[in-house]
Amino acid sequence: MKQIPARTAVAQAVRDLQIENPNNKINTMIEWVREALVHLDVKSSYTRMECEVTIKDYRAEIPFDCYKLLEVKIGEKYPEHTARSFKLFNKDSENLADRTSGSSLNNLHDNVPQSDMTQYTIENGYINFTIPSGTAGVAYLVNAKDLKTGEPVIDIRLLEAVTAYLVYKVLQSKFYIGKISAGAYTDAKQNWWFACQNARGKVNMPSRSKMDRVGSMWNNLKPWKRIQKN
Repeated sequence: MKQIPARTAVAQAVRDLQIENPNNKINTMIEWVREALVHLDVKSSYTRMECEVTIKDYRAEIPFDCYKLLEVKIGEKYPEHTARSFKLFNKDSENLADRTSGSSLNNLHDNVPQSDMTQYTIENGYINFTIPSGTAGVAYLVNAKDLKTGEPVIDIRLLEAVTAYLVYKVLQSKFYIGKISAGAYTDAKQNWWFACQNARGKVNMPSRSKMDRVGSMWNNLKPWKRIQKN
């Protein structure tokens, strides 16, 4: 889908609000564009990236531009993500697990651990591993941006929603200092929420071809197709 610059939404908001001297507000409004895209949270607002990170002292720093970590890979193996943070600390007490890859409690079969995979947890901008050093590949999402300017780009289907958010944020600041009425502020807020839900529906709705493909797959699973009459 076509991506357009953040400044397109800024220009629309400036026009709708009739801002006379917008130059001193542009940078702030571009930051609000980023906020709007986070609130909208649709797949087309992100770009998939891959890179290698260095593991040192049992942990590796997550890439600074990472929005969401998708997968971790070490060599040809995929370590197991766990929320059991006790796995990552050396302790003397027998009640607390030590820092070893050990047997996993995430894969139980008849109450017996079945996996000896390397594990990792995510915390405070770091990936904590159960191995002391090495390298790992990570796949993650970043906010889509223009490579020349570094500013966000917008799926064209989200333009009206992002513009509505900018109008809402500008009027919010004016409402706080008493320059507009509560009714005007409330209308802008409601317009943003309506535009947000409408945009999500447009972007997340599968195309006709995708719906046909899913329907075809579903029809092939119908049991009556494989039943032979006696």
